[in-house]
Amino acid sequence: MEILKIVLIFTFFIQLSLSSQKNAFELADMCIKELNITNDTIKLLSSTNVRDPTMEYKCFHKCFFEKADFVKNSAIQEANIIKMLTEEFTFTKENVEKALRACRDVDIISNDCDSIFDYLLCMKENLPKRGIQAIESTV
Repeated sequence: MEILKIVLIFTFFIQLSLSSQKNAFELADMCIKELNITNDTIKLLSSTNVRDPTMEYKCFHKCFFEKADFVKNSAIQEANIIKMLTEEFTFTKENVEKALRACRDVDIISNDCDSIFDYLLCMKENLPKRGIQAIESTV
C-alpha cells in the first residue's frame, strides 16, 4: 500500500480500473521489481517537488506508463488517459483534452525514460492545479 501512496503523490496517473485486471499497486510493484528500484528512489517518489530526478526515478514512470497502457509503440494513448482522468478523478474531458493538446509537441518517439518523464511533467503543468491537489490529498 505504501508504494501506491508514493506513486499517487507524483504521477497522478494512477489508481485506475484497468481492463487487464491489474491495479495501480500491482503495476507500481511490478515496475519496482522489474527495474530493481532502490529504497532511495522509492523515497524520492513520495516527494511532490523533485528538483533533480535520477534516471531510475524517470524510468520508473516510463515503466508505469507502459504497464498502464498510457504509451504503446512510442505513441501516447490519449483515450486511456482521458478515460482514467475523467472517470477516476475530478478532471473534465475538456481539461484533459486541452492538456493533451498542449503536450503533443513533447517528443516521445524515442520512448526513453527522459521523454516519458518530460511528457508527465507537461501533463502535470497543463492540468488544472485543483484537480492535481485533489489527487494528492487522497494519499
